[in-house]
Amino acid sequence: MSPKDLPSTTAPPPNVQLYLKTLRSSGYKGEILTDYADRLINATDNSIYQILPQAVLAPAVSGDLNIIMEVAASEAFRHIRFVPRGGGTGTNGQSLNDCIVIDTSKHLTGIVEINKQEKWVKVEPGIVLDQLNAALEKHGLAFPVHISTSKSCTIGGMVATDACGKGSCVYGKTGDYVLSLTCVLSNGEQIHTDRHDNNYIDGILSEHYAQIKKYAPDLPRGLSAYDLLRAYNPDKNVTNFNRLFTGSEGSLAVIKHVKLRLIQKPRYKAMAAVFYTDFNAALEHVPAVLTFSPSAIETIDDHILALARQDSLWHDVQNILGANDSVKGAHFVEFESNDVETLNDAIQNFENAVHSHPKIARFMLSTGKNEIAALSALRSKCVGLLGNMDGNRRPIPFIEDTAVPPENLAAYIRDLKALFDKHQLVVGMFGHSDAGCLHVRPALDIRLEDDESLIRLLTDEVVSLVKRHGGILWGEHGKGMRSEYTEELCGTDYYAVMRLIKDHYDPRNKLNPGKIVTADAMALKKIDGVPLRGHSDREIADDVRDVYPKAMQCNGNGQCFSTMPDDTMCPSYKITRERKHSPKGRAALLREWMRLKSTNKKEAQAFAKDVHDALSGCLSCKACTSTCPIHVNIPDMKASFLHEHYKFWRRPVRDYLIGFAEKYASLRLLPLIPAFGLKDLPSRAPQSLRRLMRKNNFKPYTLTALKDSKNPVLIVQDAYTSFFEPQRVIAIMQFIRAVGFEPLVVPFQESGKSWHVRGFLSKFKSIANRNHDYFQQLAHHDVPMIGIDPSITLTYRDEYPKILKEQQNYKILLPEEWLMDALQGRELPKIKTIPHPSYKLFLHCTESTMRPQSGDEWQEIFAAFGVQLDPVRVGCCGMAGVYGHEDEHIEHSKGLYTLSWKNKVDETALVTGYSCRSQIARMESFNAKHPLELLNELLT
Repeated sequence: MSPKDLPSTTAPPPNVQLYLKTLRSSGYKGEILTDYADRLINATDNSIYQILPQAVLAPAVSGDLNIIMEVAASEAFRHIRFVPRGGGTGTNGQSLNDCIVIDTSKHLTGIVEINKQEKWVKVEPGIVLDQLNAALEKHGLAFPVHISTSKSCTIGGMVATDACGKGSCVYGKTGDYVLSLTCVLSNGEQIHTDRHDNNYIDGILSEHYAQIKKYAPDLPRGLSAYDLLRAYNPDKNVTNFNRLFTGSEGSLAVIKHVKLRLIQKPRYKAMAAVFYTDFNAALEHVPAVLTFSPSAIETIDDHILALARQDSLWHDVQNILGANDSVKGAHFVEFESNDVETLNDAIQNFENAVHSHPKIARFMLSTGKNEIAALSALRSKCVGLLGNMDGNRRPIPFIEDTAVPPENLAAYIRDLKALFDKHQLVVGMFGHSDAGCLHVRPALDIRLEDDESLIRLLTDEVVSLVKRHGGILWGEHGKGMRSEYTEELCGTDYYAVMRLIKDHYDPRNKLNPGKIVTADAMALKKIDGVPLRGHSDREIADDVRDVYPKAMQCNGNGQCFSTMPDDTMCPSYKITRERKHSPKGRAALLREWMRLKSTNKKEAQAFAKDVHDALSGCLSCKACTSTCPIHVNIPDMKASFLHEHYKFWRRPVRDYLIGFAEKYASLRLLPLIPAFGLKDLPSRAPQSLRRLMRKNNFKPYTLTALKDSKNPVLIVQDAYTSFFEPQRVIAIMQFIRAVGFEPLVVPFQESGKSWHVRGFLSKFKSIANRNHDYFQQLAHHDVPMIGIDPSITLTYRDEYPKILKEQQNYKILLPEEWLMDALQGRELPKIKTIPHPSYKLFLHCTESTMRPQSGDEWQEIFAAFGVQLDPVRVGCCGMAGVYGHEDEHIEHSKGLYTLSWKNKVDETALVTGYSCRSQIARMESFNAKHPLELLNELLT
């Protein structure tokens, strides 16, 4: 049985299949995806909803969009409907629908033109915001609309929701920068909004403008979706169609190109972190802070701060935020200017004023680029941090972007908290207090019907609250499924005009049907009338869910869709641009497999092939275990899945060979197995470590040697460094001896990592048990234990406690961890000559994600010897153990190296990971050194 044999209910309807066949024969060049797995991955976004589309189209060129709509415009396909999709990071189901998805994020990612003189750019809709700004930076330009999903959101998606975020009071919304949209209407007609004339639209806006104007909330951001107030100029009787189409969430047209106005980046920036002993006092202070004209006020509550302390990002911000548990809220207040004196005056005036506030616990000023970036990253990660809460109730979005006038914010939040307290709900709050928009996600378990019923109840009550405080329900994240409240909040006249506009441009309701507005009010989707994720999740048996809990917790925040070359997050998505090869995609497929496993084991076995295919591309780099705010640990879940999968299916021989990799390395047999789809395997070292140890007068660990040694240090071997790079081990040991310690080499024991990666969990547990007992014995000597390779060393710290379910009384340290303490107060040998002014440090990606402080530690160690070391920000090198040697992954492996490492590696590169050094040796004409190998050379 294969996925195509799944029940017919998962196949596209016959009319859709006919349309897709006709589309392909009409010159369409893009991808047509109808497999259940591909559609399932597009059934969710960052919302509570799950709606299976009929098919997914990924246009290859912008002209494909014209063909899609032209074919669909024929009478035969009048009932074919579409929903455009960008990054899929929406929080209200904007890009979810039970029709055909048009995904522009995979191929339509180009920059058509940058005009530096006139300060504009023309792009395809699928380009990611951070990608665009990285390209603009070299020209000194920027698209200044900043949102927290900037690593994964697309420009087309930002236009569709009229997106905005931090700094919107100064920089405005996306619509403020749209110069022109090239759009394709549902009848196949192409229009350019900057030169689009439409007397009908002018006429209805003129006729109804007085009624429209009655609804004009006094808010910094105004309205979204068919922004009639700003789209029409009554003095000139003309319509700004840029404004009309921006924010329409794909309900009026499909975006083909976007032309955006740009700005010159401000030269100077500063951020003040202001901490309060009372959160409500922080909100009451907002109007006063606004009088100092900051570019942004970002706010977080104590709940977010507590969660941040448990996250990997805390290392970057702990010196700023401190450990003061009495803090109940914080403002990050930003100032920008092109004149440094003006900036300094603004900061000084602000600082002088806030020190007199009775509820301020602490004030910190940051002007350094890295500090500001770290604090901004903390704020951007708030959604994910909330999603990492313990318990079955998870913070979910559905009322999270309400906005009120900033002067009403404190009173509104007091009423909102009272509402949540009444229902005994835990919430965290963060967001843009300068715009009166705080994000709020109540923690609910929508697998439970009682909790699901709260979605309607709370939304209705919040609508009443925002009306009372002069606000709106959708202050930032679009309407999506919440469109049903438009008439209540905007008024009957306003809504009637919206209907006329929809009916004019999309009379057959072919584009994102049921959203924003429809000719028939009954056709609008309801917040509790469409499938929720919880509906599927409640079918998953408890014993199944407990094996893969993180798959259930993935909230779709989209951090793993980063396409930035130097981000560590998910190299397999970065190189393939396929959603199923992202942590979010893999988690979604695991969730569905778990559901099928609980309800229909035959279907589960068939669907397991899709899950296996998605997981096979995982490099097990562990970036998702820390970089993902939810800590969705795909490597662990992959191991568990493979362990179970191969109870029913025959394992390939290669899996066994890979499992034995550490043993083969110790026996020098690894280069003998290329016939099983493994290439570029490492060559055996000419001399063994044991022989080199004898030549250099180093001893193996024995009780006698330990007793006779002064300041002993135990070296825990890893197969790859010891058997393929023994000369490096010797150099590291020579350095250890040079700084006053005696290294003793512990007998080699396979770590079991290669078995774990391939899902041989019983074998891995057996090895872990044996090694755990041995390390426990070694720990009784109270002597430091050091592992050289980060990937193997961190296996002892991460996978061992999980599989054994017991605490360790030992800790095998990375070299930098040990040296940070060992060198304290010690007189160090002098270095006379340093060949290069500085050196570059490249960390193994597992090391950089699990121990983000490692770069700083290495830098401090080198500084103690008078050597400048600069950590280099890179993504995964692409080798990742055996991944880079497998036939089916070699090209992706090399592509990842080229993407991030190629232009940064030179003869000054110092590399901590064995696999990373192997990749450099394969791709370049030299061998990179380990950091301690270089220090040893400089000391001799």
